[in-house]
Amino acid sequence: MLKEVQERLRHSDIEMTMNVYTHVTDLIKEQTAQKISVVH
Repeated sequence: MLKEVQERLRHSDIEMTMNVYTHVTDLIKEQTAQKISVVH
């Protein structure tokens, strides 16, 4: 999946893509965990 994102955004280096999107993924995971904890 990250390789596809890298190619679509024309990042020359997979590290750049990973740095950006890993951070976003971690943020989404944290937000999801917070929402679940509110429900339970």
